[in-house]
Amino acid sequence: MKNDDLYESREFAALLHNYEKAKLQGTSLYLDSDDFVDIAEYYMENGSISKMLDVAEDGLSLHPDDEYLLSLKINALISMHRFDDAALLLDSINPKTDHDVYYFRAQLACAVDGDDGKATELFRKWLKLERNECDSMKNKEEGYNRFKDAVYHVIISFSDLSVNPDVQSSIDLWTKEYVDLFSPLDGDNTDMDVARSCHDAELIEREIEVYTQCLDNNPYIPQGWTYLASLQNVQGHIEDSLNSAENALAIDPDDLQAILVRAHSCYDLQNYAQSLVDYKRYYNETEDASFFMVMGSCAMHIGQKEEGFELLKKAREFCTRHSRNKEEQAYNRAYISDSLALGGFFKEALTMINLALRPFPENPNFLLQKGNILLSLDRIKMAVDTYSEAAKCASPKIVPTVVMAGCELMDKGYLRAAILFFNMALKAEDEYDSVTAYAYLAYIYYLLKETEPFQYNLECACMEVPFIVKALWGDNLIGVDVDDYYEFINKLYKKRIQ
Repeated sequence: MKNDDLYESREFAALLHNYEKAKLQGTSLYLDSDDFVDIAEYYMENGSISKMLDVAEDGLSLHPDDEYLLSLKINALISMHRFDDAALLLDSINPKTDHDVYYFRAQLACAVDGDDGKATELFRKWLKLERNECDSMKNKEEGYNRFKDAVYHVIISFSDLSVNPDVQSSIDLWTKEYVDLFSPLDGDNTDMDVARSCHDAELIEREIEVYTQCLDNNPYIPQGWTYLASLQNVQGHIEDSLNSAENALAIDPDDLQAILVRAHSCYDLQNYAQSLVDYKRYYNETEDASFFMVMGSCAMHIGQKEEGFELLKKAREFCTRHSRNKEEQAYNRAYISDSLALGGFFKEALTMINLALRPFPENPNFLLQKGNILLSLDRIKMAVDTYSEAAKCASPKIVPTVVMAGCELMDKGYLRAAILFFNMALKAEDEYDSVTAYAYLAYIYYLLKETEPFQYNLECACMEVPFIVKALWGDNLIGVDVDDYYEFINKLYKKRIQ
């Protein structure tokens, strides 16, 4: 890479002007090979690959033995996917005098053959020779940065050129090698380019690793903490996301994107009060009405029911006006319904879930949600009928649906009705999770004091799903070995029926 100072100098500006003027006029211009190289690399760094090729060819017409100009031409041809032309020219370069031959052959192995293994061998050969040159440079910092750039170009070669469907693993391998070689990363341009390559390859965890290390050593990268917080939130690293958002706000308290990410993270961590504060601030600055839904949910969670109701009423209006996409509208209405039910507004919640069901009457999740609302309204028969319809619509995979229905009925004290749904789960023997029903049935029969079905289901549950047994009997099983669950709970049962 050339120094930016060169491209900003008067001398280079005059050189570029004279060259471009001559091209425009169709006249020839004699330049030293180094001048052609400077102009070609300028075009390369600015993404003008076709102009780069023209310059290299113009230079070679005057300096046909200049191997660096020939390398630039090959570089341009590969970038333009003219692989056959590049391969022909490579045969004219001696790798003993220009080791970039290995680099270009590695690129062709990626692009033509999809042979990432062969490409890796060639890249390693090139990097070994490149490192020797970098280590011998008088300016050690310049040599270090040149080698960083070389490893990055290996990564980007796989990213841009490989036709191997498993190329992601090669990009990940080389990115890990980059991190291992150049840690601690300081967030320079090359580090940021590597991070972007990870993102483009959907290697988000590796991108997080690169960004985290860069920010640990250079915490003032513009928008760095905010971007990292967003990545971490998307990947489910919620506490890390919150910490990164806090770091961003310590640098810039008015960073709206960081405020929004903190709002998301606090919501996920059930800190609804802080989440509501942040969502309100974001809305006040942006007037983005799409956040009325989540603001209403936060208000309901912290007991601010009237405010929550008003926010959800606005959310309903926004949902109706904003999108004509029926699926998006339906899921938004289901979310609003769930939040209304959370605040105890069951009739309004029922209206909203019915609106969600109107275009999608066989959505098992919507039906399950409707059943829960009907149960809260003490419409037991309608709730059971709706749960049954949800199970029918969930077929052939019914177990998650019927188990959730059974749990709702069990929690509300409708134990006999719950038994029906847990038995439906057991009958779905081809579903691996059907055995979860044993634990719930054992617990219900424990409550009903029905000995024979209790003992049978408990024995099955202790063998198949002891973790659910532990959850249901809670504190009673603290300190009890899993192998002793059956015997211990039986003792509890005998005391219960005495």
